[in-house]
Amino acid sequence: MMKKILVVALALVAVAWPFGSLVKAADFRSDKNNLTISDVQGPKDLYAASDTVIIDSPVKGDLSVAGNSIIINGDVEDNLFVAGGTVTIRGTVGRHLRVVGSTVTLSGKVNGDLFVAANKINITSGAVISGGTYLAGNLATLDGSFSDLKAVVNQLTIGGTAKLNNGLTYWSPDTASIDSQAKVTGAVTYHQRAKTNYSYKFSTLFSIFGLFCLIGSMLLLLLLAYLIRPILDKSLKHVSENFWASLGLGFLALIIAPIVLVLLMITVIGIPIAMFGLVVWILALALGSLLAKLVIGSWLVKMIKKQDGLKIDYQSIILGVLVYAIIGFIPVIGPTFNFIIFLVAFGSVIAQLKLIRAH
Repeated sequence: MMKKILVVALALVAVAWPFGSLVKAADFRSDKNNLTISDVQGPKDLYAASDTVIIDSPVKGDLSVAGNSIIINGDVEDNLFVAGGTVTIRGTVGRHLRVVGSTVTLSGKVNGDLFVAANKINITSGAVISGGTYLAGNLATLDGSFSDLKAVVNQLTIGGTAKLNNGLTYWSPDTASIDSQAKVTGAVTYHQRAKTNYSYKFSTLFSIFGLFCLIGSMLLLLLLAYLIRPILDKSLKHVSENFWASLGLGFLALIIAPIVLVLLMITVIGIPIAMFGLVVWILALALGSLLAKLVIGSWLVKMIKKQDGLKIDYQSIILGVLVYAIIGFIPVIGPTFNFIIFLVAFGSVIAQLKLIRAH
């Protein structure tokens, strides 16, 4: 099963290779079974995929890793992105760390923000997070040092060596277990929420079907970014500048367009027009669905990198697809949020189609 998953993951790397405008000069490494890297030379980004991946070499750039079992021993100068089953990170991350996995263990330092979505999260006493920490999962055991900690988990345990330098805000079915030896500076804010079966959800996310859907979305967005980059740029700009107008237009197009198409089909002359309109409407829906993921990813990258405007790059595509899928697992709120973002993206696509028609 994992070999099939890795074939797809490697296909993503292969397809992403030609997109020079999206991916800067980088080092791509892959293997079907085991991959150990200890010879990264010079300042460059590194992409690695295998069933088992071990990074022993320091990376003077961004590092992106996909696999079943992942161990990061080397330091990463810039950003680190990891997607896998069992993930262990011991090295220092110079900027931001984003991890999606089943079991994640962190014992290194992170000089930027930390985002972890996993079934089990273990942050040991050696870990120091300088930026914000955002956790989502089932079980979280924390013994490190945190500057700003927020968690959405089923069970939260704060160990005796933990240092919470700016308090704690968390959402959980039950109150956290906080060791009396833990050093907590600032307020601890608890929000009660219903229990979520993250074990099932993460197993679904990393199933063959789930990974095919995730990687398929990434491939399509990479391809679209290569083929129709100006349209996507304008759509993102429209979302940023006309959020509420895009939301309203998306809602109207979703509800009214089918009614108009059905009315057109009543007449013989209107049938070909309705059929053409139906094809355009379906394509706009599909593009809107993909653009919604790009909107989320671009916004997150904007917040993380403190940059101006929503921009398209490989990080915003990968992050957007993953975060969109994870948000969808949150009961009620998640699907509602995703649907609203979809309507905004769909409305932006319709707006661009109107401009194209006008010209």
